[in-house]
Amino acid sequence: MKTLLLLIVGITIISVYYFIKLFKSKTNQNQSQDSNNNLLNSINNEFAFKLLGQMPTAIAVFDLNMKYLVATQKWLNDYNLKDHDIIGKSHYEVFPEISEEWKQIHKDCLKGMIHRQNEAPFYRSDGTIQWISWEVKPWYDQHNEIGGIMIFTNEVTEQRRISIESNKLKEILEKISQTARIGAWEVNLETNFVYWSNMTKQIHGVADNYQPKLANALAFYKEGVSKDTIVKAVDIAIEKGIPYDVEVELITAQNEIVWVRAVGDAEFVDGKCARLFGVFQDIHQAKSQEIQISQLLAEQNAIFSSASEVAIITMNQDMVIRHFNKGAENLLGYCSDEIVNKTTPFTFIKNDKLSQVKNELKQLLSAELNDLDVLPTIAQIRVFNNQEWTFIRKDNSEVPVQLSITQIQDFDNKAIGYLVTAIDLSQIKQMQEQLVESNDNLNTLIKTLSKQNWQLSNFAHVVSHNLRSPVANLVLLHSLLTQSEDEDEKQLLLENLEIIVGHLSETLNTLTDTIKIQESAKDDLVLVTFEEVLQKTREILSGQIMENDFKITFDFKEASSVHYKLDFMESIFLNLISNALKYKSLQRTPSIHIESFVMENGNIILKFQDNGLGIDLKKYGTKVFGLNKTFHKHPEAKGIGLFIIKNQIESLGGNISVESEVNEGTTFTITF
Repeated sequence: MKTLLLLIVGITIISVYYFIKLFKSKTNQNQSQDSNNNLLNSINNEFAFKLLGQMPTAIAVFDLNMKYLVATQKWLNDYNLKDHDIIGKSHYEVFPEISEEWKQIHKDCLKGMIHRQNEAPFYRSDGTIQWISWEVKPWYDQHNEIGGIMIFTNEVTEQRRISIESNKLKEILEKISQTARIGAWEVNLETNFVYWSNMTKQIHGVADNYQPKLANALAFYKEGVSKDTIVKAVDIAIEKGIPYDVEVELITAQNEIVWVRAVGDAEFVDGKCARLFGVFQDIHQAKSQEIQISQLLAEQNAIFSSASEVAIITMNQDMVIRHFNKGAENLLGYCSDEIVNKTTPFTFIKNDKLSQVKNELKQLLSAELNDLDVLPTIAQIRVFNNQEWTFIRKDNSEVPVQLSITQIQDFDNKAIGYLVTAIDLSQIKQMQEQLVESNDNLNTLIKTLSKQNWQLSNFAHVVSHNLRSPVANLVLLHSLLTQSEDEDEKQLLLENLEIIVGHLSETLNTLTDTIKIQESAKDDLVLVTFEEVLQKTREILSGQIMENDFKITFDFKEASSVHYKLDFMESIFLNLISNALKYKSLQRTPSIHIESFVMENGNIILKFQDNGLGIDLKKYGTKVFGLNKTFHKHPEAKGIGLFIIKNQIESLGGNISVESEVNEGTTFTITF
C-alpha cells in the first residue's frame, strides 16, 4: 500500500513538472500574449493537462503573482471549487480568508524556501475549519529560475475527527480498566507468545516490562481449588473451544492473595486451537465483601434458627410473613409451613391492643390508618415500640409479649420489609407480681424502720440544737445580771430569765415527746398561726434581740396560718431567726422580714429575708442544708439547724430553697 502511494505521488510530481515545462515552453513562444488565459489557450498537450487534473492528490500550481496555472480535480473537490473557474485568478481572491502568516510562507517559498506542515487548521470564511497537511515549494523553468510555487495538500479533517474519537475512546477504556481493574491477555499457542496488558500485570503484581511465559502463566494461581479450576477450564477451552468465566484466588509476586475473575475464549484454525484470549479482573474487594456477607448471613440464619426462646418474624412490604423461626413456633403453636407466605402477623395479634395503638397513632400523626399501617408506622417513627402486646396462640389461649418492630432496609436505606421480635412475658409478669408484693411489704418495713431511725436521729439533733439558744440566752442574761448595778435593769433581766427558764422547761418537755408526736404523722397537724409562733420565738431570743438591736418585721395578711405540726413550725422560726442574729453584718443594723402569701395552686409560701452576711452559693450551694455544714467562722456555728428544718419540712411534703448574695443577705423560701 505504501509503495502504491509513493508511486502515485511520484507520477504526480513528474506530471506537474512536465506540465510546467511544457507550459513555460509555450509561454516563451508566445511572448506577445500578455495574459495567462492566452498562454493556457496555447497549450496543445491535452494529454498532460488531463493527466495532471486526474492525479489523486490535491495540487495547485501558481505563478510568481500567486495566480492559478493549474489545479488537480482533488484540489477542487477538497475546497468545494468544482463549479468555479479559478485558472488565472489570484489564490487570495479565491481564498480571501488566507491568513497573513500563510501569505508570508508563500513569499518565502517564492524566494526558494520549502515549507511543510503535518497538520494545521484552515479557518474558512463560512466559519468552518478544515484540517490539512501541506507542502509548499518553488518550481523552476528551463533557465532554472523560480517560476512560481506548487502547493500540495491533504485534507485530514475526517481523519483527525476519527483520531480524536479514537483517543477519547482509548482514554475512556483506559479509565474503565483502571476503575474496574480489568486487563486483557492473549496466548498464541502456535508461537507460545503470551501477552498481558498493563492492568493484567498490575493485578499479578509484576513490573510493566515483565514478559510472561506460557510455562509460568498458571503458576500464580493458588494451589488447590483455584488452580485446579483454572487448569481444567483452560484444558476444556483448548480441547473443545468452550469459553470459561471463573472466580479464583491468585498469589501475586508480592505473595498477596487476591480474588480474580478470569474470562477466556478459544480461536480455532483448521480444527485446532491456535489462540486463547480474554480478560482478567481484580474482584478482591467485592469478593471479600461477598464472603463476609455470606458469613454474616450464615451466622444470622444460625441465630434465627436456634433462637427458641425469642420469636423472630420477618415480613415483606405487604406485611406477608416471610420467616417464622423456632421461637415463634414455640410461642404461638403454629409450624412455619402454616404461616410463611400465607398470612400476616395480625392472625395472632389481639385486636384490642392493635386498635388502641392505631387510635394513638391517629392522634399523634393526625392521619387515617388501617390495621396494616400500624406496625410499619411504629417501625418508621419509632414510637410505641417495645411495648406489651397480647398474642393469641393457635389453641386460642393468650400470651403477653414484649413486641419490637424494625425496618429492614437495603443498601440505599430503602425499606424492603420488617422484622418483629417478641418475648414471652408470662413468667416475667408472674415474677413481677410476686416482686411487687414483696417490694410493697419490704417498702412498708423500710419506711417504718427509716422513719424510726430518722426520728431517733432527728430527736438527738433537735435536743442538742434547740437547747443551745435558750441556754445561751440564760448565760447571757446571767452575765448581764451580774454586771448590772441598776436595780430596775436587774428586775427586768430577772423577769426575762424566768420567761426563758419557762420556755426551756417547755422545750425539754416538747423534745421528750417528739418521737411519740412524729409517729402520729399528719394526724397531728393543727392550725398554726404564724404571728403566735413569731411572738414565742421573740420571747425565746429576747436577750439577743435586745443586745443586737435586732429588727423583726412581718406581713401575714395574705396567709396568716397553715395546718402544720406546731413543734416543726416553732423549730423553723427559731432556727431561721437565730441564724439571722448569729450571722448578722456589722456594717448595718441587723433585721429580718417574714412574709407569707398564697400561690395560684393554693400552696402557702413563707419567706424569711435577712440582711446578714449572706452565703456564697457558688461555693456552698450544694451544702447549705447538709448536716454539720457551716459557711462562716462563728463560734456557735454547728451546721445542724438548717439540716433539721429541711427534714422537718420535707417530711410533711414541703420544700425549702435559698437565695443569697454575699454581704447583702439571705432569703429562705418555704413551700407548704
